[in-house]
Amino acid sequence: MKQVIVDIPEKDYPFFINLVRNLTFVKKVAVTKGSNKNELLKGLQDAVKEVKQIKAGRKKPVTLNNFLNEL
Repeated sequence: MKQVIVDIPEKDYPFFINLVRNLTFVKKVAVTKGSNKNELLKGLQDAVKEVKQIKAGRKKPVTLNNFLNEL
């Protein structure tokens, strides 16, 4: 099994965590000590809001290829 460490800008963090948790092959998502409970909760709320916007057609989803190309 491999591990990956990725530095994510604060504004993109909720989307990234939501994306990673929805990948079937990811076994564990560990958050570093830089995040506290309130930040994590806010991130989850933002991720849910973003998913709802995508489902409602108000926001365009990012394709996996585009996401990976940005890395």
